Amino acid sequence: MTQEMQESVQEPVMQQDQMAPQAPEEKMLPQSQVNELVGRAKREAVESYKRQQQAAPESKYGLNNPAAFADESTVRRLAAEEFERRRDEAVAKERERHQQAEAERIVQNFHSKVGQGKDKYDDFEKVTGDLELANFPNVVQLLADHVDNSHDVLYELGKDRMKMAQLEQLSRMSPKDAIRQAQRLATSIKENEEAQKIKTPNAPLAQQRPSNVGTDTGALSVRDYRNKYKV
Repeated sequence: MTQEMQESVQEPVMQQDQMAPQAPEEKMLPQSQVNELVGRAKREAVESYKRQQQAAPESKYGLNNPAAFADESTVRRLAAEEFERRRDEAVAKERERHQQAEAERIVQNFHSKVGQGKDKYDDFEKVTGDLELANFPNVVQLLADHVDNSHDVLYELGKDRMKMAQLEQLSRMSPKDAIRQAQRLATSIKENEEAQKIKTPNAPLAQQRPSNVGTDTGALSVRDYRNKYKV
Protein backbone atom coordinates (compact mmCIF):
# COMPACT_ATOMS: atom_id res chain seq x y z
CA MET A 1 0.00 0.00 0.00
CA THR A 2 1.36 3.48 -0.76
CA GLN A 3 2.20 5.97 2.01
CA GLU A 4 -0.65 8.19 0.82
CA MET A 5 -3.15 5.35 1.16
CA GLN A 6 -1.91 4.47 4.63
CA GLU A 7 -2.42 8.05 5.78
CA SER A 8 -5.90 8.27 4.25
CA VAL A 9 -7.22 5.11 5.92
CA GLN A 10 -5.62 5.43 9.36
CA GLU A 11 -8.85 5.87 11.30
CA PRO A 12 -10.46 4.30 14.38
CA VAL A 13 -13.79 2.59 14.21
CA MET A 14 -15.64 5.83 14.83
CA GLN A 15 -12.78 8.25 14.04
CA GLN A 16 -11.33 7.54 10.63
CA ASP A 17 -7.73 8.54 11.54
CA GLN A 18 -6.43 5.31 13.10
CA MET A 19 -7.09 2.56 10.60
CA ALA A 20 -4.80 1.39 7.83
CA PRO A 21 -5.12 -2.18 6.63
CA GLN A 22 -1.98 -3.82 5.46
CA ALA A 23 -1.62 -3.95 1.73
CA PRO A 24 -3.13 -7.25 0.54
CA GLU A 25 -0.95 -9.96 -0.83
CA GLU A 26 0.09 -9.43 -4.43
CA LYS A 27 -2.09 -11.23 -6.93
CA MET A 28 -0.90 -12.53 -10.27
CA LEU A 29 -2.05 -10.45 -13.19
CA PRO A 30 -4.05 -12.24 -15.91
CA GLN A 31 -1.90 -13.51 -18.75
CA SER A 32 -3.83 -11.40 -21.26
CA GLN A 33 -3.04 -8.28 -19.24
CA VAL A 34 0.63 -9.22 -18.96
CA ASN A 35 0.80 -9.74 -22.72
CA GLU A 36 -0.77 -6.35 -23.30
CA LEU A 37 1.72 -4.66 -20.98
CA VAL A 38 4.65 -6.43 -22.59
CA GLY A 39 3.48 -5.51 -26.09
CA ARG A 40 2.97 -1.90 -25.12
CA ALA A 41 6.40 -1.70 -23.48
CA LYS A 42 8.04 -3.24 -26.56
CA ARG A 43 6.43 -0.73 -28.91
CA GLU A 44 7.39 2.16 -26.66
CA ALA A 45 10.96 0.88 -26.46
CA VAL A 46 11.31 0.82 -30.24
CA GLU A 47 9.80 4.30 -30.61
CA SER A 48 12.03 5.64 -27.84
CA TYR A 49 15.12 4.25 -29.50
CA LYS A 50 14.14 5.81 -32.82
CA ARG A 51 13.63 9.19 -31.18
CA GLN A 52 17.01 8.96 -29.50
CA GLN A 53 18.72 8.26 -32.80
CA GLN A 54 16.94 11.14 -34.53
CA ALA A 55 17.76 13.54 -31.70
CA ALA A 56 21.49 12.72 -31.83
CA PRO A 57 22.40 11.96 -35.47
CA GLU A 58 26.09 12.58 -34.93
CA SER A 59 26.41 10.30 -31.90
CA LYS A 60 28.35 7.05 -31.96
CA TYR A 61 25.23 5.09 -32.86
CA GLY A 62 23.42 7.85 -34.77
CA LEU A 63 21.61 7.36 -38.05
CA ASN A 64 24.38 9.14 -39.95
CA ASN A 65 27.05 6.96 -38.45
CA PRO A 66 27.63 3.76 -40.46
CA ALA A 67 28.97 2.09 -37.36
CA ALA A 68 25.50 2.25 -35.85
CA PHE A 69 24.21 -0.05 -38.57
CA ALA A 70 27.30 -2.22 -38.61
CA ASP A 71 27.15 -2.95 -34.89
CA GLU A 72 23.78 -4.67 -34.96
CA SER A 73 24.37 -6.45 -31.65
CA THR A 74 24.77 -3.11 -29.88
CA VAL A 75 21.51 -1.85 -31.34
CA ARG A 76 19.68 -4.95 -30.21
CA ARG A 77 21.15 -4.72 -26.74
CA LEU A 78 20.12 -1.09 -26.33
CA ALA A 79 16.63 -1.80 -27.59
CA ALA A 80 16.30 -4.80 -25.27
CA GLU A 81 17.39 -2.76 -22.26
CA GLU A 82 14.89 -0.02 -23.05
CA PHE A 83 12.18 -2.60 -23.57
CA GLU A 84 12.84 -4.25 -20.22
CA ARG A 85 12.88 -0.92 -18.42
CA ARG A 86 9.55 0.15 -19.84
CA ARG A 87 8.02 -3.27 -19.26
CA ASP A 88 9.04 -3.29 -15.61
CA GLU A 89 7.77 0.25 -15.19
CA ALA A 90 4.38 -0.61 -16.69
CA VAL A 91 4.00 -3.75 -14.56
CA ALA A 92 4.96 -1.84 -11.40
CA LYS A 93 2.39 0.86 -12.10
CA GLU A 94 -0.32 -1.73 -12.72
CA ARG A 95 0.57 -3.59 -9.52
CA GLU A 96 0.44 -0.37 -7.50
CA ARG A 97 -2.94 0.55 -8.98
CA HIS A 98 -4.30 -2.89 -8.12
CA GLN A 99 -3.01 -2.73 -4.54
CA GLN A 100 -4.51 0.73 -4.07
CA ALA A 101 -7.93 -0.43 -5.23
CA GLU A 102 -7.76 -3.54 -3.04
CA ALA A 103 -6.81 -1.53 0.04
CA GLU A 104 -9.73 0.85 -0.49
CA ARG A 105 -12.11 -2.11 -0.85
CA ILE A 106 -10.92 -3.60 2.45
CA VAL A 107 -11.38 -0.31 4.30
CA GLN A 108 -14.89 0.20 2.97
CA ASN A 109 -15.89 -3.39 3.71
CA PHE A 110 -14.51 -3.17 7.25
CA HIS A 111 -16.37 0.01 8.14
CA SER A 112 -19.59 -1.29 6.58
CA LYS A 113 -19.49 -4.40 8.78
CA VAL A 114 -18.34 -2.99 12.12
CA GLY A 115 -20.71 -0.03 11.85
CA GLN A 116 -23.53 -2.34 12.96
CA GLY A 117 -21.97 -2.51 16.40
CA LYS A 118 -23.24 0.95 17.36
CA ASP A 119 -26.83 -0.26 17.10
CA LYS A 120 -26.21 -3.49 19.00
CA TYR A 121 -23.96 -2.39 21.88
CA ASP A 122 -24.60 0.77 23.89
CA ASP A 123 -20.91 1.00 24.81
CA PHE A 124 -19.52 0.01 21.40
CA GLU A 125 -17.74 3.31 20.85
CA LYS A 126 -16.35 3.29 24.37
CA VAL A 127 -14.96 -0.24 23.97
CA THR A 128 -13.60 0.06 20.43
CA GLY A 129 -13.18 3.78 19.81
CA ASP A 130 -9.60 3.98 21.07
CA LEU A 131 -8.32 0.93 19.19
CA GLU A 132 -5.20 1.84 17.22
CA LEU A 133 -6.23 -0.15 14.18
CA ALA A 134 -3.23 1.12 12.20
CA ASN A 135 -1.16 -1.27 14.31
CA PHE A 136 -3.43 -4.22 13.46
CA PRO A 137 -3.77 -4.20 9.65
CA ASN A 138 -4.08 -7.97 9.44
CA VAL A 139 -6.92 -8.04 11.96
CA VAL A 140 -8.71 -5.37 9.91
CA GLN A 141 -8.43 -7.52 6.80
CA LEU A 142 -9.61 -10.63 8.69
CA LEU A 143 -12.73 -8.83 9.90
CA ALA A 144 -13.37 -7.30 6.49
CA ASP A 145 -13.09 -10.49 4.44
CA HIS A 146 -13.40 -13.62 6.57
CA VAL A 147 -16.18 -13.22 9.19
CA ASP A 148 -19.74 -11.98 8.86
CA ASN A 149 -20.29 -10.73 12.43
CA SER A 150 -17.29 -8.42 12.36
CA HIS A 151 -18.84 -5.96 14.82
CA ASP A 152 -19.21 -8.72 17.43
CA VAL A 153 -15.63 -9.87 16.99
CA LEU A 154 -14.24 -6.34 17.14
CA TYR A 155 -16.25 -5.68 20.30
CA GLU A 156 -14.80 -8.84 21.87
CA LEU A 157 -11.27 -7.89 20.82
CA GLY A 158 -11.80 -4.39 22.17
CA LYS A 159 -12.44 -5.88 25.59
CA ASP A 160 -9.41 -8.16 25.32
CA ARG A 161 -6.56 -6.29 23.64
CA MET A 162 -4.12 -9.13 24.27
CA LYS A 163 -6.28 -11.44 22.18
CA MET A 164 -6.22 -8.89 19.40
CA ALA A 165 -2.42 -8.66 19.51
CA GLN A 166 -2.15 -12.45 19.37
CA LEU A 167 -4.43 -12.61 16.34
CA GLU A 168 -2.34 -9.97 14.55
CA GLN A 169 0.87 -11.85 15.28
CA LEU A 170 -0.62 -15.16 14.18
CA SER A 171 -1.69 -13.59 10.90
CA ARG A 172 1.88 -12.55 10.19
CA MET A 173 3.22 -16.01 10.99
CA SER A 174 0.45 -18.12 9.45
CA PRO A 175 -2.38 -16.31 7.59
CA LYS A 176 -4.43 -19.50 7.18
CA ASP A 177 -4.35 -20.25 10.91
CA ALA A 178 -5.31 -16.65 11.65
CA ILE A 179 -8.36 -16.97 9.42
CA ARG A 180 -9.42 -20.15 11.23
CA GLN A 181 -8.91 -18.54 14.63
CA ALA A 182 -10.96 -15.47 13.68
CA GLN A 183 -13.76 -17.69 12.39
CA ARG A 184 -13.70 -19.79 15.58
CA LEU A 185 -14.06 -16.65 17.66
CA ALA A 186 -16.93 -15.44 15.48
CA THR A 187 -18.71 -18.80 15.80
CA SER A 188 -18.18 -18.90 19.56
CA ILE A 189 -19.83 -15.50 19.94
CA LYS A 190 -22.83 -16.63 17.90
CA GLU A 191 -23.23 -19.81 19.96
CA ASN A 192 -23.09 -17.89 23.24
CA GLU A 193 -25.78 -15.53 22.01
CA GLU A 194 -28.03 -18.42 21.01
CA ALA A 195 -27.52 -20.09 24.39
CA GLN A 196 -28.61 -16.93 26.19
CA LYS A 197 -31.83 -16.85 24.17
CA ILE A 198 -32.90 -20.30 25.39
CA LYS A 199 -35.30 -19.91 28.34
CA THR A 200 -35.35 -22.31 31.30
CA PRO A 201 -38.36 -24.68 30.72
CA ASN A 202 -41.26 -24.78 33.22
CA ALA A 203 -41.31 -27.60 35.81
CA PRO A 204 -43.17 -30.77 34.71
CA LEU A 205 -46.83 -30.98 35.72
CA ALA A 206 -46.13 -33.97 37.98
CA GLN A 207 -43.80 -31.81 40.08
CA GLN A 208 -46.21 -28.90 40.44
CA ARG A 209 -48.18 -28.53 43.69
CA PRO A 210 -51.93 -28.97 43.34
CA SER A 211 -54.02 -25.88 43.94
CA ASN A 212 -56.76 -25.83 46.60
CA VAL A 213 -58.71 -23.11 44.87
CA GLY A 214 -62.24 -24.25 44.00
CA THR A 215 -61.89 -27.67 45.60
CA ASP A 216 -63.71 -29.26 48.57
CA THR A 217 -61.28 -29.85 51.44
CA GLY A 218 -63.82 -31.96 53.39
CA ALA A 219 -64.02 -29.61 56.43
CA LEU A 220 -67.58 -28.69 57.54
CA SER A 221 -68.53 -25.14 58.37
CA VAL A 222 -70.88 -24.07 61.21
CA ARG A 223 -73.71 -23.79 58.74
CA ASP A 224 -73.05 -27.31 57.53
CA TYR A 225 -73.27 -28.61 61.09
CA ARG A 226 -76.55 -26.76 61.71
CA ASN A 227 -78.06 -28.06 58.51
CA LYS A 228 -76.85 -31.56 59.26
CA TYR A 229 -78.01 -31.75 62.83
CA LYS A 230 -80.84 -29.19 62.65
CA VAL A 231 -79.33 -27.20 65.48
